[in-house]
Amino acid sequence: MKLYPLHSSGPSNQTIDLTFFSDGCGYRNGTDVLLALNTDTTGEESNFVRDAEKLTEDIVSPNGAMYDVAHLLNVWAVFVPSEHVRRIDRISQTMG
Repeated sequence: MKLYPLHSSGPSNQTIDLTFFSDGCGYRNGTDVLLALNTDTTGEESNFVRDAEKLTEDIVSPNGAMYDVAHLLNVWAVFVPSEHVRRIDRISQTMG
C-alpha cells in the first residue's frame, strides 16, 4: 500500500481527511478497458495518482467545488496493487 498526500491543510485531528482509494479502478488502454479488483502495478499506479491529483485540483482550486473549505481538508490517494486484473476487449466502442 502506498499513501500519496495530495493537499495538506494541517494535522488530521484538526482537518477532514478525504481519501481516494485505488480499489475498483478501470482505465482505458487503447481500445481496451482494464477492470481491476484493485489495480495492477505496471502503469495503473501512475494513472490512478494522476487522476486523484486532477480530482483534488477540481475540489480545492479557486473554482473548485470545495474551495471555501479547502483550508479544512487534507486529501490523500491510497494505492493498493493487485494481481487481479482482467482485460475486456472493445468495450470502449459501447462506451462512446
